Amino acid sequence: MKLFAWSPIPFVRICLFWIAGLLLASQVPLLLESNHLLCIVVGLFILFAFIYRFTPSSHPLVGHGLLLLILGMGIIRFWQYNVPLTEKSTSQFSETRQYTALIQSYPIRKEKYDIYQVESRSLLTDTSLVSQREMVQLYVKRDSLPSMQLNYGDLVLISGSPFRISPPNNPYEFDYAHYMALQCIHFQQFVDLKDLRTLRTHQGHTLLTAVYRLRTYFEQLITHSVIEHEEQGIALALLLGIKDRLNGETKSAYSAVGAMHVLAVSGLHVGVIHFLVLLLFRPIQSAVFKKSILPAVSIAVLWLYALLTGFSPSILRAVTMFSLIIFGKALDRDSNIYNSIAVSAFILLVANPNQIFSVGFQLSYLAVIGILYIYNKIYPLWSSRYWLWDKVWTLTSVSIAAQIATAPISIYYFHQFPNYFLVSNIFVIPAAFLIMSEGILLFVVQSTFPSAWPGALIEHTIWGLNWVVNRIYWLPGSLKEWLYLTGWQTVLCYATIVCIFLGLETRKFKAIVVLSVFLCTLSLLGCSQLYQQAHRHEILLYHTRQNRLVDRINGLHVRAFALDTIRDQSLASYQINPNRLASHLPPLREPSLIRQTLHQIDSGIYAQVWGSKHFLFLTKGYEPSHIHKKLTCDYLILEENACYSIESLMEYIEFDTVILSNTNSKINLINLENEAEHLEVSYHSMSQSACRIKI
Repeated sequence: MKLFAWSPIPFVRICLFWIAGLLLASQVPLLLESNHLLCIVVGLFILFAFIYRFTPSSHPLVGHGLLLLILGMGIIRFWQYNVPLTEKSTSQFSETRQYTALIQSYPIRKEKYDIYQVESRSLLTDTSLVSQREMVQLYVKRDSLPSMQLNYGDLVLISGSPFRISPPNNPYEFDYAHYMALQCIHFQQFVDLKDLRTLRTHQGHTLLTAVYRLRTYFEQLITHSVIEHEEQGIALALLLGIKDRLNGETKSAYSAVGAMHVLAVSGLHVGVIHFLVLLLFRPIQSAVFKKSILPAVSIAVLWLYALLTGFSPSILRAVTMFSLIIFGKALDRDSNIYNSIAVSAFILLVANPNQIFSVGFQLSYLAVIGILYIYNKIYPLWSSRYWLWDKVWTLTSVSIAAQIATAPISIYYFHQFPNYFLVSNIFVIPAAFLIMSEGILLFVVQSTFPSAWPGALIEHTIWGLNWVVNRIYWLPGSLKEWLYLTGWQTVLCYATIVCIFLGLETRKFKAIVVLSVFLCTLSLLGCSQLYQQAHRHEILLYHTRQNRLVDRINGLHVRAFALDTIRDQSLASYQINPNRLASHLPPLREPSLIRQTLHQIDSGIYAQVWGSKHFLFLTKGYEPSHIHKKLTCDYLILEENACYSIESLMEYIEFDTVILSNTNSKINLINLENEAEHLEVSYHSMSQSACRIKI
């Protein structure tokens, strides 16, 4: 008996090769023009047609040729979708004084900004008017003029010029530029409302305009019916997928108990909607209705809900998946559920290849596959005669299955694990079902006979849900934080999980051998990382925005130093902690201060000795005339525009290497870099990155 049969799930193979093509293309830069890509596509089709014409259809060569064709098409589709940004686009934006742009998104409201995605149409420079289409992330200050309301489809005139989103400056820092590039956005701009002027309205796609109007209408229904701010934010997130009203405490609590998935409109919500439709029409016993009309009604309602939530990527994934499953059952075809899932993934990845790198895409499909396969292995392990306990066990089995399937990738992205996810999901999932039902009731009642009681009902239900979530959150050890997996370790974790379940199913010794290999490799990778870190001794000067932060790393121990007192602890942690986590070091605590009398040599000059290396920090207030004896150091760090000439320093300070801090102005940095090269002085510029020094 074969370990795995592909014949019932042909689209799984097709989808896997398409994904392989996308992943391969993401690692290879686009070196071909669009006309060359077209020639390759035609050539692949001709090659496959030749193989198919002169080879029996049952021959393995035909199948292999088709899969290679799909892999090649995946590569080409990725390259075609991700057109590289040209230097011409960057230079044209840098010369722009004003430009017109079309608003392409629903606003995301933050504390200080409203965020829009806009598409530029024409750029006005000092000398010309240029036509250029490029997506821009636009941040509009909320504390400016509050009179203008921007909507999808508005054509606006924007003063100023967008700038390129910069890559991360510190090791392992979140790559926001790459994250936005996957959405085909490479530029951003911060503006006041006084820098905007609406030229025309209703210039967007007719369907999307109607979608955003309808979404705004239902958003207003919720905000007017649910009064309390915290409950209102959860209602908007759970019913419409609008998460910008959630406060930080709510997000932290739901994330810590493993319930954040209910606040992201996805498969759970679509499943609830589908269940409610089936429940509503359950009394109708007509076979024709159940076979033909009910599936059409279910699919229509699901897509209506997708429209209502603004066609967010997570809801599109779920609705596409459910629609294919419902459609397959309506045709009375004995379709394999994994095949239907693969078809939905293939459709979405053809439309947007970059979704393969979306955390939501990965989590949703892994969770569905895990629930479908692992749930059937867990649920039979225990049974109860009582309905309530059976439902509790069902929820428990689903939670365990989903957690097994998503735990490695969740740790890879979020570095935490909710220890009480079983307890929380027993309450959260039924509560989400109840709130979804109450939400539908709210929309119906408020749209026909406005009344206060539906909003009060939702508000009290959400209050009860929050009470349960907070009680679980406050339990000792509710969240295990500071977990880290590399990409290869994550892959090995999934290989181990697959091997365990295949071994349990096949009962073959070969599975145990393979499992042992995976476990040993996983352990060796972890030990290798710890060994390398234990022998690492270095100074790391971070590229920070306001303050100079330094880590003195001595193997698995670290000590932080700062030029001044840290004013924004969360920002400092955001910039430093990713590297500490990846290096198996503890998170940032209160650092030791460099700028204090104990370390001061003279006005604006501070010294540190780390290992066998001597460091001098030249800061604001440095006066060379105060130096009466020549100073000596290994590394000289120039901060805060303390010096405008390296040559003038050589008379007072002898150094091996000069480090040009990013706290200097851009013009001063460029001048100092040019001067260092002219003088043939060893230097390191921190204009774009941190500085790592081995000691």
